[in-house]
Amino acid sequence: MDAPEQHDGGLAPDERVRFCLRCGAVVAFDQRTCPACGQVEPLPGTAAEVACESCGRSRPAALQFCPGCGQESGDVWPPVPTMEVSEPPSAGGLLAASVALAWLAPLAAILGLALSLRSLPS
Repeated sequence: MDAPEQHDGGLAPDERVRFCLRCGAVVAFDQRTCPACGQVEPLPGTAAEVACESCGRSRPAALQFCPGCGQESGDVWPPVPTMEVSEPPSAGGLLAASVALAWLAPLAAILGLALSLRSLPS
């Protein structure tokens, strides 16, 4: 009988896949365009070129700003998450009470100590 063919763990060329860098979909290894989102991956060793929306000059797709006109490209980097900042509640009366307590606490402690020492038998 013939021995079964041994594989070294590698996949056949038609079984290899990769993941789209934009959406994460599974794409055939030799396919350059993602069927899910349309992202075009350049061939290894080449840089993808796109046209600037403002001036039309060709630039590398990885650049955030056009070297010709300085216009920022909105699709290079994901948007920065923003959070609405609200004003903290007013501390008004609470703040005044805490300041008064901070001033009066040491005086109350000294007064208490003096009264306790006064009541000791001599």
